Amino acid sequence: LRKTLDERVIPMLEYWIDPIRCKNVDASNLVHAHLIYLFKNYTYEEFDYRSISVLLTSQVYLSINHRFSNKAYDDLADSSDPSKPPPSIQIAQSEIFDIIQGKRYHILQYMKNNPEDADAAMEAVVRIATGTGPRALTDRQKQMKQRRWKSIGHPTCYGRFVPDTEDEKLRDGSYRKPKAGENFEKWMLRVTTKEVGIEVNVQISEFTLQNHKMMLLDPTIMKHKDFQHTRETVLADATDVACAEVVHTTNRYHWRLVGQRYDVMSWAPDKRNYHDIKGALNRDYTRKFPTSLRPGETWIAEVLLEKLPLILPEVTLFMSANDMSNMPYAHLMGWIQNPSKGDSNFTHTLKEVMVSHNPPVITVFNVKEYGRRHLRTLEYTSNMSLCLHEVSGEPYPDRVGGVLAMSGGIPMTTVTPEPSLIITRALNSEMGTQTHIPSRFLAGLIPACLVEKYIFWQSEDDNIIGYEISNKIENVSEIGVDSESSTRLKITLAKHKGSDNSGFCNTIADGLVQRIAMVDSEEESENVDKNRPTLTLLNIATAPAGSLLKQIGMLLSRLDNLSQVLVWSESEVVDAQQPCSIDIIELPRVNLSFRAKRVEKIDGSVEHRLYSNDNDGLYISTSTNARDLVEKLLGSIDHFIVLQNEDNDLFVLIPGCALPRRLHVDGSHLSVQVLLDRRNQEWINNMGEIRCYLYPVHSSKSFLITPSLASSMYLMVMYFITGAYQEVYKMVESCVSEDLTSEELQIFNQLEFLGNDNHPDAHACRLKLSAVTVGLGESAMKCPWSVYEEMLEYV
Repeated sequence: LRKTLDERVIPMLEYWIDPIRCKNVDASNLVHAHLIYLFKNYTYEEFDYRSISVLLTSQVYLSINHRFSNKAYDDLADSSDPSKPPPSIQIAQSEIFDIIQGKRYHILQYMKNNPEDADAAMEAVVRIATGTGPRALTDRQKQMKQRRWKSIGHPTCYGRFVPDTEDEKLRDGSYRKPKAGENFEKWMLRVTTKEVGIEVNVQISEFTLQNHKMMLLDPTIMKHKDFQHTRETVLADATDVACAEVVHTTNRYHWRLVGQRYDVMSWAPDKRNYHDIKGALNRDYTRKFPTSLRPGETWIAEVLLEKLPLILPEVTLFMSANDMSNMPYAHLMGWIQNPSKGDSNFTHTLKEVMVSHNPPVITVFNVKEYGRRHLRTLEYTSNMSLCLHEVSGEPYPDRVGGVLAMSGGIPMTTVTPEPSLIITRALNSEMGTQTHIPSRFLAGLIPACLVEKYIFWQSEDDNIIGYEISNKIENVSEIGVDSESSTRLKITLAKHKGSDNSGFCNTIADGLVQRIAMVDSEEESENVDKNRPTLTLLNIATAPAGSLLKQIGMLLSRLDNLSQVLVWSESEVVDAQQPCSIDIIELPRVNLSFRAKRVEKIDGSVEHRLYSNDNDGLYISTSTNARDLVEKLLGSIDHFIVLQNEDNDLFVLIPGCALPRRLHVDGSHLSVQVLLDRRNQEWINNMGEIRCYLYPVHSSKSFLITPSLASSMYLMVMYFITGAYQEVYKMVESCVSEDLTSEELQIFNQLEFLGNDNHPDAHACRLKLSAVTVGLGESAMKCPWSVYEEMLEYV
């Protein structure tokens, strides 16, 4: 009989009350009562993990969900209407109490002698009490590192178990010692309501969180944008989640997600007017721009002074006392006035302006309060190609420091107070408490491709860890040569001297960004893959003008925006200012990567080359002659790099995942600027895995060889956009097919947007294209213009 109960009955009962299947609390109460009864005759010698975990979980579940009668002799005596009795567990409650009381001492003794089983049993209690899982571990829960549970180290607290993620003073019982000047009432309030976080009291079968009852997390929190990743990954996209209030004050509500090791804090808007508070603008920023510039700092005025009234009207900027004469960038701050809104006293928004020297770029951030911390959000860049983040909205042409580029964003935006949501977690005692950093607060600080690939948590030492986002959750582009295995991004902050006591996050720090290869993808794992090197990210945006890093960065910006370019060093780096080698280059959006190699030539000289990992034997050419030759062949097309092999054969590499458009920069339709939309996801998806076109240069050095129909069509469209009509006319016959792929079709469709080109040669090119496609039928390559009108305009 015992064997049947153990092997068949107990698993069947637990299957019935699995939270995923059973939502009926009364039925679950009934089953839990019978599970307790099945262990009535167990002796201490028969105890094992299953027996104590079933007894503990069922006790706690009943204490939370079943209303025991206060009449010891009859459950029905509590009912005002005997015809409608309360839900019954079909076992006398005195019998249940007797079993629980009789087993309590043996349970505590077993837990003391078998701490690992005790830890697992406590975690089972948390799952059952919170409805987050069954008593047996799920696959995901098995992968989580198990917490250590111990009874609070005080004589009056034996049997009150807390995990090792709780405060050490709580675990050793010292929290019960009265504090200086604390009376009995305050002491009692503190030790009974405020000190204890998560606790399982085996003595009275009680599960508590800060002594607060459980509830469902507010729907507005569930829908909050900063909660979505936690909801999708940790909560399996649940519609509801149990929580318990930890504390609430005038401006903050603090909830704990029971059984999940996550906390949520909702902050009310901070309605203080920062403009009136001394220290909100960094006290070190005392030099007024431009009147306080040093002679060597005139480059800042050359870039910013003419543009400032247009992008930040009536804003006075201030600089620190540091000499920026030879710096690659300058940092300025100032207040912009908010539009007046009724009775709001929030009058100004703090702006941060980054001015890069060569090439000239202006980047504008807003400083925004978030959970009473002050973080920056990117609002504007004067050059989308050289910014580490792609600002939302349509780019537009703008000229800064004499350089015409595509700008993005609105520089004069302002902020108003709004609620914020802080998410923290304590997965284990080694990791400590981590705070989630939403990706918008990292925009413009590290390349966007890393912000998209990782979820970021800030540790108690202020360093930031990026955990790789599972591709099951988000379709994120793979990054680099070791993307098949899990990696982790570690951002180590090296704070500058001095301390900031203003409370407005004005401390300055350098960030050392490193990618660490991991054996597995579990966030609690610290198993570093020793077979792969730790890579340190090099910052192209702040590299000195003329440096090798800057030159390589400017070259790679022809293939993609710097937000999608990663330059790594395998050198052992411990300081953000330390010189190091350039070893690996990755461009994840165009699916390209390069590796540096040291090559010893026949004459004994040594050359360092960047070899392509995707095109065997080809490396980036540094020859000026090769560059000049290709520029003559491509004309005004400039988003390319030149590759070569050991035989000095030349190849032109053009990224195809940039949607090309023509932008007229004046009203004459004669001067044009090529607009490359590198963010169009539909265009990129139609490209497939190979997102670049490789054109061999013919041995005669007089033309390019187009190896595929798509590469021919793309080059033809680029010639058309840049006004190289003679080249278009030559290529038309090689750009025809009865059956087009999605990649080829989207390229052909771009000709529709060139229909307003009224140059006579443009009409001739369209007429020839109509002539060579006329026999293909209506369904293939139907030209989006009228042959009659084109002929009329041409003549």
